[in-house]
Parts: sequence; structure tokens; C-alpha cells
Amino acid sequence: MSVSIAEIENNLEKVFVNIDKESFIYEFILALGVPLNVIEQVIDLIISEEIVNYKYDSKNQKIIKG
Repeated sequence: MSVSIAEIENNLEKVFVNIDKESFIYEFILALGVPLNVIEQVIDLIISEEIVNYKYDSKNQKIIKG
């Protein structure tokens, strides 16, 4: 997950042009270069209230139990 500062700045400019309260945090995290599948996994874990039992595996870009 290697995103340059310039890419992050460009992505954030797009997010802040059209701020949508419903999707802001999702778009913000995506703009930082976090892979979509990881964001979706975290959302699912938050919904199921099991987030405290997981960690991020940056090598495989996945959320794993542990």
C-alpha cells in the first residue's frame, strides 16, 4: 500500500469538493490509499461489533483475527 503524498493530496481534494455526510469517512479513508477490501472488512467488523479481536496485516492487506 504505497501511496505518494501527492496522490493523497489529489484524492483528498476530490473528497472535499463534494462533501457527502453519509460517505465522507469512507471516501476519506479511501483517499488515503487504504484498499477498498480492507475498508469493507472493517465496516463489516464494526457492524458485527467484533473489531477488537482483529488487526491489520499490511503484507497481505487484510484484516485478520488476532
